[in-house]
Amino acid sequence: MKRKIKIQKAKYIENNTICIEIGYFENKNKECQIEQFKPTTIKVPNTLPSCIENLSNAFKWNKSEKIKGIEDWDVSEVTDMSYMFFQASNFNQDISKWNTSSVENMSYMFYDTDMFNQDISKWNTSNVENMSCMFKGSKSFNQNINTKIVESKNNKYIAWNVSRVKDMSYMFENCINFNTPLHNWDTSRVKNMSNMFRNAELFNQDINTKVVKNLDDKYIAWNVSRVKDMSYMFENCINFNTPLHNWDTSRVKKMSGMFNQAIKFDQPINTKEVIINNKKYTAWNVSRVTEMNHMFKSASSFNQNISNWDTSNLTLAYAMFQKATSFDQNINTKQVSVDNKKYKAWNVSKVKDMGYMFYDAKKFNQDISKWNMSNVEDIRSMFGGATSFNQNISNWELKKIKNYYYFAPNLQQEYKPKLNFKKRIRSLIEEYKQILIWLAIIVILCVLLFSPFFFKWLYSNILNSFK
Repeated sequence: MKRKIKIQKAKYIENNTICIEIGYFENKNKECQIEQFKPTTIKVPNTLPSCIENLSNAFKWNKSEKIKGIEDWDVSEVTDMSYMFFQASNFNQDISKWNTSSVENMSYMFYDTDMFNQDISKWNTSNVENMSCMFKGSKSFNQNINTKIVESKNNKYIAWNVSRVKDMSYMFENCINFNTPLHNWDTSRVKNMSNMFRNAELFNQDINTKVVKNLDDKYIAWNVSRVKDMSYMFENCINFNTPLHNWDTSRVKKMSGMFNQAIKFDQPINTKEVIINNKKYTAWNVSRVTEMNHMFKSASSFNQNISNWDTSNLTLAYAMFQKATSFDQNINTKQVSVDNKKYKAWNVSKVKDMGYMFYDAKKFNQDISKWNMSNVEDIRSMFGGATSFNQNISNWELKKIKNYYYFAPNLQQEYKPKLNFKKRIRSLIEEYKQILIWLAIIVILCVLLFSPFFFKWLYSNILNSFK
């Protein structure tokens, strides 16, 4: 049974720049949590009260580059460091000696610490479960945080062991200088990698699935088999172009924006049988994915074979290949066999939104006449600007279509799918809606201005106003 925690208020001198007594309180989880320091703090006691187990928000919004005293803190019992240096934009202090072996939560820890770029390569993260947004916006950070063996005071351990982490979403988002190896990471428990490297413009490291050995332990690095969300994972990673062909994506449901604006990416990611560490599985199995909006949008180099993809659960494909100016691969519906399993590849029968799907995909000109379009509601601008596309898709049955605007302006009429009269009228109204609105306004004004009744009414009202 935990002892009752007494509240202690922090004490400061020198205009709130020097803390002489650290404050703490009991939080809603019955933990002893540190009191947030004043933003002007530049010095603190070099001994952390032994009861403190939660450092969440400790230096949130701090304005100092260095906070003297924290380098000596014993943080071995601390379990929560979330938001610890949140938006401490000038912070850049050596905290390499911290024993972080008990920490479970490092989410938002260095969020928007613009200047932070210190060596933390020996940190023990073996108990951390949450690294969401940990370095998000750390624009200077570019340190080695790969998993490796460390010897310290006759103690041997694995630094940056991330095997318990479940959430890595937004972890390196906007880390514009980050580009160090992560190839040993054990991501086998991670469920969320959405936006993980978004806007990490320099990042181009090997993160393919492979066997790794550390100490006496052999494991599979970058095992992504539990990940459910990879949306916007590499968005605007303008230098990223390393292999991912071994990834097990069988549980992923969201891939929207995954390679959006990854302008150099052009790696094989077709569905295929893979054997890693004597274990056989199907790589790039996308059968559970429901969202692929913007997936390859502006991925201007991408032109790989993805003909085996099982898209049978896909519902959203909005702008999927928009401005993918090199893409020209066979993605027609067909029977395939991978790892002795037969299925129908590129079955799009559940897709509802294909708006802008191939917009400005300048080279795309593949036969997709076998696509089942029975549930599609939106195909606006689907082939707008797709100047090479010249395939006969007149057999498409657009049973539920609601938006047909600017569908395929360059495609000859006899190759276009037929719409019934009501849907065509609805589509024309949508296409010329703005013009129709302005015409209606002009007609109403003309009727009012040139109607004798209008002049009579106006004249009588003017006379009445002078009476």
